Amino acid sequence: MSLTSEKHRFHLLDALRGMAAVLVVYWHAPLYLGLRAKHLTYLAVDFFFCLSGFVIAYTYQQRLESGMTVWAFVKTRLIRLYPVYLFGAVLGSVPLLAGHMGHHPATRDLVFMAITVVTQWLMLPHLGDWPNHVLYPANGPSWSIFFEVVANIGFAILVRARKASSTVLAVICLASLGGLLVLLRSEHTLNFGWSNDAWQIGGGLLRVFLSFPMGVLLYRIYRALGNRLLAPAVSTWVAVGLCCLLLVLLQWALPGLSTEAGGMLVISVIFPLMILLAAHAKVPAWANKGCALLGDLSYPVYLTHAPLMSVFEVPRIRGLVLSHASLQLWVVPSVLLVSGVLSFVLLKVYDEPLRRWLRERGRRS
Repeated sequence: MSLTSEKHRFHLLDALRGMAAVLVVYWHAPLYLGLRAKHLTYLAVDFFFCLSGFVIAYTYQQRLESGMTVWAFVKTRLIRLYPVYLFGAVLGSVPLLAGHMGHHPATRDLVFMAITVVTQWLMLPHLGDWPNHVLYPANGPSWSIFFEVVANIGFAILVRARKASSTVLAVICLASLGGLLVLLRSEHTLNFGWSNDAWQIGGGLLRVFLSFPMGVLLYRIYRALGNRLLAPAVSTWVAVGLCCLLLVLLQWALPGLSTEAGGMLVISVIFPLMILLAAHAKVPAWANKGCALLGDLSYPVYLTHAPLMSVFEVPRIRGLVLSHASLQLWVVPSVLLVSGVLSFVLLKVYDEPLRRWLRERGRRS
C-alpha cells in the first residue's frame, strides 16, 4: 500500500518498499529460467508484512477504535488491493490458459482450469493439484497478498473487540516465532506460504502473524517516541544506510545471516529495527517524489512481474536465453523496465481512477 495518510507520508519507508519489490524480481528471475535462486531475498515478504502492520496501524487503528466497522475496513482494504490484484491475476491467466504448463495433466481438464481461474480472480487460494502445489498458479506472488488480507482482517477484529493490546500482540508474535523455529528445524527453510501443502500454509500464517503484529507494535513505539529518536543532522545518513542495509541483507551472502537461522534474526530483530528507524528518518526534500513513486509502483510491480516473466517458460525462449550468458544479464532489467512502465500506466489509467470511483460510490450508497 502507499505509505501515506492525510497527515504524513513516510518517504523512506516508500523507498525501502520499492527497493524490496525490485529485489523480489531479482529473486524470481532464475526460477523462471529453471535455475536455482540464491540468498534469502524471499525474506522481502516478511519485510512487507512488518511494514504493512506499521502502516495499517498508523492509518486505521484510531478509526477502528472510533467506530469503523470490520466490514467497512475490509471494503476499504479491498478497494485498495483488489484492482491491481485482479489485473495481475488476469494477466497471469493468459500463459496459464495458453498451456505453458500443459505438461501437467490437470491443466488439460477444462473444468479444473475454469475453477482455477475463477478462484484466482476472486483472490482465493487454489487448493487443488498443480505443479509444485502452488497456492496461486495464475500469479505466484499473490500468495503473500492473501496472507496480508488475513492479517488485516484479524487486526480489525481484535481492535473492534478491544483485544488488540500490546501484550496480546506480543504474545502472538512470540507464539509465531516459536512455531517458525519448530518448522525451521524440521524443514530447514523459512520460505513458507507459496504452496498449498498444509505445512506451507501453516508456515505462511506464522510468517505473517510474526511480522504484521510486530509492525503494529512498532507503530505504537513510534507514536510513543515522537520525533526524539533521530537528530536531524544524522537523519539523511541513516536513510542512506538503511537503503544499503536492505540491499545487502536481501541480495548478498553475509556470514551468519545468509543461512535460514540468520534469516530468523533478520525478520525478528533487524527488519523491525530498520522500520522503526526509517519511520523517524527524513530524506532530502528533492528525493521525496522519487521515494513516493517507488512506493506507489512497488505493489503493481510485485503483481505484474511474474506474469511477464512467464514468457521465459516458453522452451524456445528459455533455451535461447540460457545458451547466451549475455542475454541472461538483460532478463531482470528488461522485466523491470516493462513492469515499471506497465505499473505506472496501470496506476494512472486504471488503478487510481477505479479506486476513486469505488470510494465515491461507497460514500453515496
